[in-house]
Amino acid sequence: MRTFPLEPPLPSAKDITETLKFILCRFELSSLESQKLEDKLQTLMKSLNCPVKLNKSTLCTAGTPHHWPSLFAAIHWLAQLCKFDDNWLSSAQPPASENKELSYAIESYLHYLRGKDDQVDINLSRSWNKKGSG
Repeated sequence: MRTFPLEPPLPSAKDITETLKFILCRFELSSLESQKLEDKLQTLMKSLNCPVKLNKSTLCTAGTPHHWPSLFAAIHWLAQLCKFDDNWLSSAQPPASENKELSYAIESYLHYLRGKDDQVDINLSRSWNKKGSG
């Protein structure tokens, strides 16, 4: 009688680091040859304000199961960003420069973020009013 394992095979440290290298390539950070994988990943996660915190020891010992929850959470979060980026790039929506409503919304929001929402570009406001009334 043949028995089958109840659990799927566990990922190796090499599998995890290769996955991280692939993700770094997607974010175009693989060209930073002077940095180690851990440093590149720390830079990426910090720049994207990743909600999952990873320290360098977690990345150095990626094959250790007690580090997996935070490590896999970070990988999942970064993979979701890659999927969003793919969907956004493949959408048929015209660029903001060709879409007056989107341009107006983006400019207004940028002014709001800067605390200058009373200084929205008059030209954008006029073009919006012409389009809305026609």
